[in-house]
Amino acid sequence: MRINPECVRDIILTIEEVTDFNTDFQYPNDNYERLNSYSKNEMLTHLERCKDNQLFIGYFFYMNQSVSIEDLSPKGHSFADAIRSDTTWNKVKEKLKSTAGLAIPALVSLAIDYSQSKY
Repeated sequence: MRINPECVRDIILTIEEVTDFNTDFQYPNDNYERLNSYSKNEMLTHLERCKDNQLFIGYFFYMNQSVSIEDLSPKGHSFADAIRSDTTWNKVKEKLKSTAGLAIPALVSLAIDYSQSKY
């Protein structure tokens, strides 16, 4: 499955929004409106790829194909900060079009670099 940058962004921003010291992100969960348009297969694939790129802490995959995540990692929070603005996100997506292939490390690096270059 190809990486869907919109799915990655929606996952990161949702986890940032719903987690706190006492609350984990739980998938599947119909209460996450931002994520309802993605199939279960797409969600599980993108959650796993984000985990593999150290964007989460406390990632648990269960036999019933559900996932629990405690929080974003420091790297995940930096990425969330970089992609929160729609203006910044649209510029990052434009830059992505000129890269050969899309991988999560490139997406994270490009977004963080772009957001830091604005200051």
